[in-house]
This record gives sequence, C-alpha cells and structure tokens, in this order.
Amino acid sequence: MTSCAGGGPPAAAPPPTASPVAPADPATAAAEVTAVWDVERADAASRRVDVTYLAAACSAVRRIDVEEAGDRVVITLGNGASAGRECTEPLLRHRTVTLKAPLGTRDLYDGGADPPVLVRPGT
Repeated sequence: MTSCAGGGPPAAAPPPTASPVAPADPATAAAEVTAVWDVERADAASRRVDVTYLAAACSAVRRIDVEEAGDRVVITLGNGASAGRECTEPLLRHRTVTLKAPLGTRDLYDGGADPPVLVRPGT
C-alpha cells in the first residue's frame, strides 16, 4: 500500500480559467479617426480639391464628408485601420475630393476638429 506525500487527501484541482475571448470583427475592430489634411492643389475654377494627409500603412479613408456653403467648404476625412495590413510609420497620402460646385473664393476648412479649422482662406 502506498501513501500520498503529506498523508492527506489529494490537492483540489485549480479553479477553471476563462477561455480566451474571440477577437473582434476586423472590419469593426479599429475605431475611425479623422485625418488632419492640408491642401495640395485647389483652383478657384475647379471642383477638385487635392489634399495630403499622414496615415499609417494599415489605414484607409473610410468616408469623406463635404459640406458646402456660399462662403466655405468643410472637408472631413474619416480614416481607420484596414484588416490584414501591417501598420508601419505614417506615410504621406493623397486624395482628391470633388465638390458640387467650383471652389471659387470659398474658404477651405478641415472638419476633423470642433470647430472646423481654416486650412486655406478663399482667394
């Protein structure tokens, strides 16, 4: 007959641990942020506004909001991570935004801030 070391009953099993939580859906895991942009090119007679902004290699523009008024245009770039892409240091990105009417003498504002920030005064 053999005896247990210590002579008492066997030690109780450790309490169960929680199973790992499944990762969030990659399409919705990363929160959207607004990209701070600058004007690359904007001509008064054109409906096109070319902008530049810094963003990680793993990110993509998810939405572009444009609010046009008689005296100003507010552009907001909604940026977020893309699934399956490696995040590295920021890259200079370019995007063309198309307005409903030519820019004319209207001011350009970045709508990513509250209140929107003047990026380029109208000419």
